[in-house]
Amino acid sequence: MGQPSFATHPQRLKRNQINPGVNKAEFRFRRQRLAEALSAHAKSAVVVICAAKRQYSVENTIPLPFFRQDPDFRYLCGGLEPDSALLIDVNDGDAKSVLFTREPNPTLETWEGARTRPSENAREFFAVDECLSISDLAAFVLNQENGNKTLFYDRFNVKNAEVDQVLREAKFGAVASVTPFIQRLRSVKSDSEIALVKTTCSAAAEAMKTAMKASLSAEMEGDLATEFEYVVKRKFKAQTLSFPPVVASGSNANVIHYGSLMWRDLEGRRNRLLLMDAGCEIDGYSSDVSRTWPLNGRFSAPQRVLYELVLDCQKRLLKIAAEERPRISLDGLYSMMLRILNENLKSAGIIKSDGGRIRNATEFCPHHVSHFLGMDVHDTPLTPKTLPLVKGNVITIEPGVYIPHHFDEVAPEFRGVGVRVEDDVLVSESGVEVLTNSCPVHVEDIETLLAH
Repeated sequence: MGQPSFATHPQRLKRNQINPGVNKAEFRFRRQRLAEALSAHAKSAVVVICAAKRQYSVENTIPLPFFRQDPDFRYLCGGLEPDSALLIDVNDGDAKSVLFTREPNPTLETWEGARTRPSENAREFFAVDECLSISDLAAFVLNQENGNKTLFYDRFNVKNAEVDQVLREAKFGAVASVTPFIQRLRSVKSDSEIALVKTTCSAAAEAMKTAMKASLSAEMEGDLATEFEYVVKRKFKAQTLSFPPVVASGSNANVIHYGSLMWRDLEGRRNRLLLMDAGCEIDGYSSDVSRTWPLNGRFSAPQRVLYELVLDCQKRLLKIAAEERPRISLDGLYSMMLRILNENLKSAGIIKSDGGRIRNATEFCPHHVSHFLGMDVHDTPLTPKTLPLVKGNVITIEPGVYIPHHFDEVAPEFRGVGVRVEDDVLVSESGVEVLTNSCPVHVEDIETLLAH
């Protein structure tokens, strides 16, 4: 096998699990649900999902340090190797699955490790109906009667050029994207997925706490990204970060995805706030948490005003998400964020109605307040944000206020400051559960953490 199994890694996987925490039955169930969803659009269909390609550097000989599998491929079969493909033959809502794995290559395996060979063992491990070599895919597809079938395949995001060419030659009756259907399934998490999400969110929250404490003696912004990465990988066994961290002191926080200059010296900036946004990926599931805190350990009066108006917005949005479900959507939360921020900014005297330049909340917060979270950090982006929240959704709630120096109609003590508070949230039957709440957000709790 070219990936961990119970036989090789009993400390990581239980018997009958393909990936940690997810067993064979669940993967079969996912494929069956997809087949049922597609059957409403086509009685006879073929689904093809390709694995990600391995990326190389240095003259195409040295692989990049972390191979990240295509999330749709992993979601449907649990395969962790590159250059593979999954085909699902759908007839009247029933699914027959064929996994195509890489050709054996002893020379490359010497350098890169074992490959999963087509075999009965592989078929049984992945709980598919057949397991064949990727070189067999062309004959398998082209020898079928495809004229009356719909091909569900993402033709606009080609991951394997050879497979794409075969599918173009196959002359299917129609072609449609399968991605929206898979993403709709992925947007609602199963119990096993929820357990995995809770693990990665807890890891990110604890690592953020460590970074907050380390900031008191850190020399550069990037030191805190290093601290976060060390904790999630060493203590919680994260495979990678879910995105490049943002560690932004002072006015740098007004650059939403600040990062390329993250080695700015923190000395001389101890009276500033620092905004950090980071997350990790554990066993295929991502976290995403943001905190803002004073580098000297205590909020000044203006800093506290800005911070608490953002925190108040987040707390009210959490309450709305809990009480208004299932009527509220991500876009609904965004509309409420703008309304609440507008109220809070006016109450704080930051937005004034004195005949001068009047800004609205969208200028103080240029980003959405929420996104789905799961196998990708911005998970299932094709799932409409207008859909009502349902049990099993995992989302972020992340209001922010950013006041660049050129907002000269704002009082000077508020300029050059950016604040964001972001937590990961599970939508449950009874309301919402904050999965990153072990990392403090209240002023008193932050100052107590930093004091110790």
